Amino acid sequence: MGWVPGSPWTSKWQFSLSVYISCSPDCQDLVSSLMEDYVPLWQKQCIDGGCSLTPCHFQPSALAQYPVNTDYMMSVCSTECDRSNIFVCFLKEKNSQSLKLEVEHGHLNNPLARPSVFLLIPSSMRSKSAGDGGGGGEVLECVEDGSESLQWVSEQIQTILRKEFSVGGVVEGDSEEVMGRMGQLEDMRAEWHQRKTLEHYVHRAPPELFGVETVYDRLEEYMREEGPVLPLLLTGHPGLGKSTLLAKWIDRMERGGSKTNLILYHFVSCLGSSSAEPGVIFGRLLKKIRYVCGEASSLPTVPSQLMESFTDSLERLSVAKVEEGGMAVIVIDGADLIKECEQSLYWLLQPLPQNIRVVLSANEENYPDSWRALPSPSIPTPTAQEMQDIVEYMVAGRDSLNLEQVGALAVEGPAIPLWGVLATQHALSVSAATSEEMDAIIDTLVTEQEVEDLTCLILRELEESYPWMARSIEQVLKVIYWSRNGVLFGELLDITGLADTLLRLTVCELQRRSILQTCGGLLQLTHHDRSGCCSTQVTVTCRPVKVCCSGLSNSLPTISSLQ
Repeated sequence: MGWVPGSPWTSKWQFSLSVYISCSPDCQDLVSSLMEDYVPLWQKQCIDGGCSLTPCHFQPSALAQYPVNTDYMMSVCSTECDRSNIFVCFLKEKNSQSLKLEVEHGHLNNPLARPSVFLLIPSSMRSKSAGDGGGGGEVLECVEDGSESLQWVSEQIQTILRKEFSVGGVVEGDSEEVMGRMGQLEDMRAEWHQRKTLEHYVHRAPPELFGVETVYDRLEEYMREEGPVLPLLLTGHPGLGKSTLLAKWIDRMERGGSKTNLILYHFVSCLGSSSAEPGVIFGRLLKKIRYVCGEASSLPTVPSQLMESFTDSLERLSVAKVEEGGMAVIVIDGADLIKECEQSLYWLLQPLPQNIRVVLSANEENYPDSWRALPSPSIPTPTAQEMQDIVEYMVAGRDSLNLEQVGALAVEGPAIPLWGVLATQHALSVSAATSEEMDAIIDTLVTEQEVEDLTCLILRELEESYPWMARSIEQVLKVIYWSRNGVLFGELLDITGLADTLLRLTVCELQRRSILQTCGGLLQLTHHDRSGCCSTQVTVTCRPVKVCCSGLSNSLPTISSLQ
């Protein structure tokens, strides 16, 4: 697949792929045949290649079931277009406003050079073209037979999967080769998720974080300290932005640091997830260190031996970096969430080898007492002006909130960036007809000063605004909460049994309000400390289900059991 475990991520492969399918109103029958006869072939090719593929197509008959206006639906379509990896379009005589928007987002306005496939169907012939984004495309031939046209479209998609995403299907070989490939796929998934998590934190925040210059200064000072040093523990209350700050710092070092420096990182998504398993964390880091040091031996399978091997590898890495005149920096975000963190990270209390630096983050209330011996700079609580800067950044270019309303969110709410993000996103997501109505919404939001309470308020108001969505909100939150790792959209579709369009509308609303995020192809709760958002007032029971995909429980309990 073109990628070696331990090496920097360079593969085209992705864990999750999405194909957006658009069409003229008079092409629905062709799209239905494509979805039924050919999409399963693409999905099988992806499954054989160790990833997943989800088609996205909004049928007018399905949309008609839900009371949403045209503007709302078009915003959902454009969002899904922007997220997709491949764009497919069937064009005939009739046109529509939504089709124009989909072509604009899926093909013309295409900064990521998303591959596209067009089937052009004039009244007397059918012609076909394929393009690589940016409005390009070439007419290849004209045919009369609809099944032949669909076959051509399918072949184009399968070729794109092979060439653009390195999804080539089953690799033949003996059992040892197959097992080796399965092991490589596990490494690829872990590496890809970590890379996407880093990118997610980097790009979701302002280019310059507000009010953390002193923390950056302390990190740079730590890098300049001479002699063996202890690890640095970055602390702070939940929601202050520890993960985002470290991601920005990593990105800054990767883009502007010395080429002789090695930067390794791991983000723990939440307590109980696979990213919190010591074997996963230090196995991945050890493979990278061994790759840099030119070692190729297999990893120990016994946890105690793995940790011993990891600490030994730091010594060898130190020798290599001293000779090069470089540094090795290891960043672990959410260290307090690691399973048996005090036992797993016993080596933290010893000085590190020369030219090795380790930076950890942990919630103020959760980390072990023994870690208090480490140097522990804390993220400061933002000032009212800094909170206002955050809110203003979020509403830039939008006229939903006036200056007084921005100030109310910044001053009357708690000094917690996560609270400000949630409250502002919710206010921007509500269609308030007048300024007085928005004032009332903000007055309600600032009565809830805890992040968990604010989240529950937002969910209640969302259910009141879209009562037909209440059951799907409950099911989605329960599945994602109990998955711990997060779930693919296709998994969520299978587990909940919800209609595709309803599920997409639900997920879109939860993402617009920053309740959910898509990270590394998986739908997750936006913040791992926000488990309380599943304890909403919704009481509908979700049917038990059997799953075997992303580490979900064997059955899903009712929400009442979470309270």
